[in-house]
Amino acid sequence: EGRLFFHNDARQLSQWTQPPELRDILGDWAEVVDESQPSKPHFWRNELLRISLWKDPRATTNIFQAALDGNLFFLQLYTEAGGFLDAVDPKGRTALHYNCASGSTAAVLHLLQRSASAHLQ
Repeated sequence: EGRLFFHNDARQLSQWTQPPELRDILGDWAEVVDESQPSKPHFWRNELLRISLWKDPRATTNIFQAALDGNLFFLQLYTEAGGFLDAVDPKGRTALHYNCASGSTAAVLHLLQRSASAHLQ
């Protein structure tokens, strides 16, 4: 299906958002705005992981949106959790299709290196 959620087996709790107990492992996202240059776009930064993204990654729950946004963090997390990289949306598109459309070279390489199929139509 292409979705990622967090499940705590001990508490029998599943949720779409990152639980607070994973903050020490996955870090926390903060919006960065340069007040001295208001015409410059803002971005999101995770200091623990030392990565930045243009779009707020906290609301991303599926591989297709992550691929379109070039959200390499989500794609890596999804891959590590054993997510199915060749999931298709209702129009038959895969995450690789969305990555190619968005121009995210790093995300395309990540999916191909993790054996996402380049031959699905």
